[in-house]
Amino acid sequence: MKKVRDGFTHAGYVSSRICYDQFLFEQAAKHSLIRIIQGINIQQIKSTVDYIELTSKDSAHVIKAKLVVGADGAHSVLAKLLHHEIDKKHYSGGLRQYWEGVTGFDEGDPIELHFYKNTLPGYFWIFPMANNKANVGIGIKSDVISKKRINIKQVMDEQSFDVICFFTPSGVKSLFDNYPTFQQNNTNIGAFGNNTVKAVEEAGLKLEIKAPAPQAPSMVAALDKYLAAFGIKK
Repeated sequence: MKKVRDGFTHAGYVSSRICYDQFLFEQAAKHSLIRIIQGINIQQIKSTVDYIELTSKDSAHVIKAKLVVGADGAHSVLAKLLHHEIDKKHYSGGLRQYWEGVTGFDEGDPIELHFYKNTLPGYFWIFPMANNKANVGIGIKSDVISKKRINIKQVMDEQSFDVICFFTPSGVKSLFDNYPTFQQNNTNIGAFGNNTVKAVEEAGLKLEIKAPAPQAPSMVAALDKYLAAFGIKK
């Protein structure tokens, strides 16, 4: 779990979903009034005036309750069985990935939100995690996805990057681990440090931006210098 603090009174935490779900489950299991039943699938739901009846797929379990909460996500089994209609104006579609070998976060490990014209009012996120990992994803309102016919997976997997900067050799490896068919094409590649430069070259990539250098002691300075050569200001 990664602790993030950036001028706020209370810290924020970034955790993998599976770990967070397990944490919530363990907290619930500690409660004396909660009974945990695992390994069953609900097949049928019958609603009456006095109670709601749940029946498992194998009919071995029949549970009656005055209140049932379907806390099983956007594709809730309970919602489907009760024919609950989704109002897309109040739902969002998202895709999350966990990337490894991620370095170069700003001091304090702040979360990053990126907004691009083609995906507004959605956004990309990059959340730093422990051990050089990151939670990376995209979220867009469901009604916008339908209206614009957006393929979230395709948007997430697009490899049309203008610039990719590597700070460690493991970053180069991570790129090809996540995108085995990556082709550089018109993407400009930057590298920081001799070992990273060597890894970029050994991967068969064309290096355009290199740091540190006499006129560019940092990657930021190297990027500024490179863009300035094309008359582009940051």
